[in-house]
Amino acid sequence: MKYFSGKGFDPERYFVKKDSYGNDIDNLKESKIEISRIYSNDELKKQKELEALECERAMREKEVAELEREKAMQEEKELEAQKKALEDRYYESQGKNNPKRIKKIIFADIPMKEVTFEHDSVCYAETGNAGCSYKEKVIFPINAVLAEKLKKDDEVKVVLLKTVTEKGHSGTNAGIFQQELDKINTKIGAHISYETIDTDFVETKQSHERRLRAMLSKMEEDVELYADITFGQKPLPMVLMCVLNFAEKFFNADIKKIVYGKVEFVKHKDGKACLENPELYDVTSLYYLNNLMGAMEASSGKEALKALDTFFAL
Repeated sequence: MKYFSGKGFDPERYFVKKDSYGNDIDNLKESKIEISRIYSNDELKKQKELEALECERAMREKEVAELEREKAMQEEKELEAQKKALEDRYYESQGKNNPKRIKKIIFADIPMKEVTFEHDSVCYAETGNAGCSYKEKVIFPINAVLAEKLKKDDEVKVVLLKTVTEKGHSGTNAGIFQQELDKINTKIGAHISYETIDTDFVETKQSHERRLRAMLSKMEEDVELYADITFGQKPLPMVLMCVLNFAEKFFNADIKKIVYGKVEFVKHKDGKACLENPELYDVTSLYYLNNLMGAMEASSGKEALKALDTFFAL
């Protein structure tokens, strides 16, 4: 051991503390500190390893729980599907439709003029007498009604009535109708299919008969019927009344709602016409009124008018 420094005798180096075994106490302290540090690092390393293992275990438990949840949901869906299939088979064996799965058929006339979401969408909420509260804008009024009437897993057939002309836009507009309803349906989950009926823009007896037969060919037993008469040729509502009457009488159809959307085309100073003051009307009562008048019996016109007045007073 060196007891002298460059400046002479170094007492701190000379008087070195020893233990009973002659070991340098200061060196022992340093060794203990080093050993303690090594153990501390090992403990910290083990702690981190344990935390990593715990995190991995928690993640695996979460994955297992998620898989079990998905499995349970899938099993529930399969059981529900089996239940519905059994119900359908039972009612089919009875020659009836399952009342829980009543199909909806919608007849919608497609306009010939060009329409766009930007310029032709309006909000019909709380307007007219249709009792519709759907607050989003739509081009086709019936879609505001369907947004509230459709339920998850409903079976729906939409029949798009297109009038074919050389410069018309009914083909494009039919696609826009489908886009609009499909967007609404993303939050509902109904099963919607689309079919089209193309007719020429010719208002002859033969043309009306073809349209009538084509519409009746889309009919099914025990369905709910909806119709939109906002657009289209003037004779179309008359043809539609015949179709609905036939369906109610011979297909046991339930006429749920016939709607008409009204807007005002207001021309502004810049020369642009905008759609304003939208109103949505439920005109189903006109259908039933027509049926009533067709079934009335009276001895004279005056007696018939009295009977009609009595009906209106109800």
